[in-house]
Amino acid sequence: MSTAPAPAAPQTPQKSELELPVGTKVQDNVMKRQGVVVEVTDTDVYIEWKGVGKRKIPLDRVDALLTVVVPVPKPKKVRKSVFPLLPACDYSSFAPWLSSEEYSLFVMVKPTKRILAENDYITWSGESLPEECIREFREGSKFGGYEWILTFPFSDGGVYPFPIVLNGTGGGGTGGTPTGILTGNTVRVNFTSIIEPLIRAGVKAQVTSVVDPLQTTSGQ
Repeated sequence: MSTAPAPAAPQTPQKSELELPVGTKVQDNVMKRQGVVVEVTDTDVYIEWKGVGKRKIPLDRVDALLTVVVPVPKPKKVRKSVFPLLPACDYSSFAPWLSSEEYSLFVMVKPTKRILAENDYITWSGESLPEECIREFREGSKFGGYEWILTFPFSDGGVYPFPIVLNGTGGGGTGGTPTGILTGNTVRVNFTSIIEPLIRAGVKAQVTSVVDPLQTTSGQ
């Protein structure tokens, strides 16, 4: 008497070597299209393909058909200094060089703050601030108080007591690191923490042909 064969034991579905949680971005190894894992069961993975819709792939075929897309991190923006801070000179050695160049140093003020700017200059230099070096903000300007502005030509290979950065790459704001901003071939400085030691070291207020490179965009 023949005996009926015993029923086969249920096979355990083959698992993928890939980690495919919902939300994983994948690429079809054949068509090179990309999609996103939207559902995972014990036997299948469901992919939402761009332009195609939702499709099912058996787990035992996932490793052969799919590649996990690893996002490439965006490079961080780094402020580029056009002049190395080191080696640097101090203000007392930089001031004579600056004084020998054609530079402009003046103050932008609101009328109510004019006396404060004049007193600063007297304290730092021991002299009165020339009238031509005092300029008033335009009516309706967003700026308040007063702001010292120094402009001078940039010199390749020179040394400075403060970093200089390209316009648009950082620095220059009142809350930022004290820097000079290079636009074209002209450096602009509007930090009191830089201008005060220069005046104390002997740099005089004056207005020359070196204009403020940002004057057309500053809203002053």
